[in-house]
Amino acid sequence: MLTSIILNYLILGGSIIILSYFLKLPHQYLLGFIILASVPPAVAVIPFTNFLGGNLDYSIVGFLSSYIGAFIFTPFILSLFLGSIPSFQSKLYLLLIELIIIPFILSRILIYFNIEERIVNYKGTFINWSFFIIIYTIVGLNNEVFLRNPFSLGSLIIISFLTTFLLGYFIELFFKKINFDSDKITSYILLGTSKNSGFAAGLALTLISVESTVPSTITTIFMLIFFIYLDIKRKYSL
Repeated sequence: MLTSIILNYLILGGSIIILSYFLKLPHQYLLGFIILASVPPAVAVIPFTNFLGGNLDYSIVGFLSSYIGAFIFTPFILSLFLGSIPSFQSKLYLLLIELIIIPFILSRILIYFNIEERIVNYKGTFINWSFFIIIYTIVGLNNEVFLRNPFSLGSLIIISFLTTFLLGYFIELFFKKINFDSDKITSYILLGTSKNSGFAAGLALTLISVESTVPSTITTIFMLIFFIYLDIKRKYSL
């Protein structure tokens, strides 16, 4: 539990914030990355752990502990950097309830009434369409940036690459050095290189502006590319 929190909030979140300041991003993009750094891991960690042959128990425990930690770390990080925004605290806790607590309660209802057994075959489709809706909405809201000024996204692409591919490489290297099993290493790579970009985009759109959702979009794209890379790497290593 502690390792997952350290990986996701301290190492990944800290890297995102440090790189954002170091590359001197425009203010709206900087705020977008700060919000991204404050949120827990991507929901896709669980299905991708299963898909990539990771340790599902490790991922579930790490995932749940990170989401419980979100009620401490997300307000702390955002208060540290964004505390001057009017009505910030009330909006933040309302979003935490809407995006974490309510989905958790709904998931318990699905399990209690055995509804999850009926929809398990459609789980992949639900996940794919969820990604599509999030990316389509954010790209649509920022179409001028993506279509007319794509070169302004260079620094965002660098940050997204470094905090997925490069950070994932160092996480793998570290845990191999201390002789962790490969399935557990896969779980830690996923927990240490992904952020819930949909959650971050919702926070950014509510608290800041449309422009501040762009970092979440770029990160989502790189996260999916990184997952594909891990799958290819796994197949060639078998």
